[in-house]
Amino acid sequence: MSPEEQVQEALDAIEWIQSAGKTRRELMYADKVEIDYANELVSVWFLGAVFNELGNMESEMLINDLQTLFINEMKIEDEEWFHPEIFLPMGTAISIIANIEYVSPGSNWLRDKNPGVRIAVASSTTNPEILSFLSDDPCMIVRTIVALNVFTPEKIKLKLRKDQFFDVRRRTLYGDRDAIREFDEIRRAINAGEIEIPEDDAWPGDCICREVD
Repeated sequence: MSPEEQVQEALDAIEWIQSAGKTRRELMYADKVEIDYANELVSVWFLGAVFNELGNMESEMLINDLQTLFINEMKIEDEEWFHPEIFLPMGTAISIIANIEYVSPGSNWLRDKNPGVRIAVASSTTNPEILSFLSDDPCMIVRTIVALNVFTPEKIKLKLRKDQFFDVRRRTLYGDRDAIREFDEIRRAINAGEIEIPEDDAWPGDCICREVD
């Protein structure tokens, strides 16, 4: 199935799920979709393409912002942290997007061993409780999305401002150009060897996702 076909299948499935009209029936429909597309894997960029078609600009922005956090075949000099590309079952991605308003902090999705599932939740949700929970996620990509999400409580963003990863901390400053400029000046000084790397700073550092299969 081509990427375009995957997106269209997802849009059709989301419409079918949400046409059920009642929470219980929608969840039943979503369960079927998860089973039907369990073996079809998609990357996080699939999420962005679906958000784009749905007109969900906030969620699309969260996904598009991750571009430089994923490792490519050739190393990109002077870019942000690298991260292995993540894949998740297409059915799960569809189910999360279609049912995100029903997801609670107790959902198994928030604890799924596949970081792609947690990325899908973090980029889809507007629930501050879920974002607060995911702010402690072991994957720095998930924490990056939480730092960017406009629905993340300010106290959580302040907590993430002390995150070990530069990118997570930097994204808590989005919207404040002067603060970002100052932050970037410090980074340039570190890269130039003008100041030492703080001991508690992963500079550079690898997300735990680089260490697990």
